Amino acid sequence: MAVLRVMIEEAPVSQELLDTLHRHGKLCTAQVRDVIVGQPDVRAGDPRRRRGDHPILFTVELNTHKFMAAPRTVPVETFEGELVAMVTHYLKG
Repeated sequence: MAVLRVMIEEAPVSQELLDTLHRHGKLCTAQVRDVIVGQPDVRAGDPRRRRGDHPILFTVELNTHKFMAAPRTVPVETFEGELVAMVTHYLKG
C-alpha cells in the first residue's frame, strides 16, 4: 500500500497524464452509475447523486491491484467471485 501512495503522491507526472487519468475516472464512474441506477433492487448510496459508484470503483480497483501484485495463492476466478459477491451484497444493502 505504501508503494501505491508514494506513486500517487510523489511520482513526477505530466499534466497530460493527469488529464487522461481524470477523464478515465469520470468515464468509469459514469459507466458504473449508469449500470447501477437501472437496477431496482439497489439500495446503496444516495439515489439523487450516485448509487454507490465511488465505493465500488475504489474497492474494485484497490483490491484488484493488490491481488495482481501479490503472489498467486488464490485462483483469479475465486478472487473474482468473492469480489462480485461483496459488491452485490453492498448494493443490495
